[in-house]
Amino acid sequence: PNACSQCHLDKTFDWAADELLGKFGIPRPDNLRELHGRYAVAPLWALGGDAGQRALVAWSMGWKPAQEASGTEWMVPYLAQLLTDSYDAVRLIAHRSLCTIPSYESFSFDFLAPAITRQQRAKEVLAKWTSQQGERKRTGRELLIEPDGSLRMKIWAQMYKARDNRPISLEE
Repeated sequence: PNACSQCHLDKTFDWAADELLGKFGIPRPDNLRELHGRYAVAPLWALGGDAGQRALVAWSMGWKPAQEASGTEWMVPYLAQLLTDSYDAVRLIAHRSLCTIPSYESFSFDFLAPAITRQQRAKEVLAKWTSQQGERKRTGRELLIEPDGSLRMKIWAQMYKARDNRPISLEE
């Protein structure tokens, strides 16, 4: 992650590279892939990233500067997905971040509950988000949210299927 992407979770890596070049003269990285220009940072990390990236994006979604820069109304489906993550820490962080979003402040969740219970709670979050469709203002191809508020599930599933699930150990 770079400083731009840590806050602007709703923007692409291409956008961040252009900002860094334009404002600071930092050359564009030569390892950006097509996906980095098509989809925002949050979907890439939340759906397709490794456990460290998933934890980082979950934390960032609860960070006030990132919420101010990116808005929060589009984050809920990603946090719901992260509530079912295979890593306990990712689920814990996702829950904490979800509770910083209006309408979800009192959402209770046991990050150590059986998988079936966690999946049910995540479905409840997504159902609530879907029912609030009229209140959402952010949609976009880069966020995988259609103009009608539905999720672009085909791409979502492709990213999720390609997720990096290698076991990792992060030390502070």
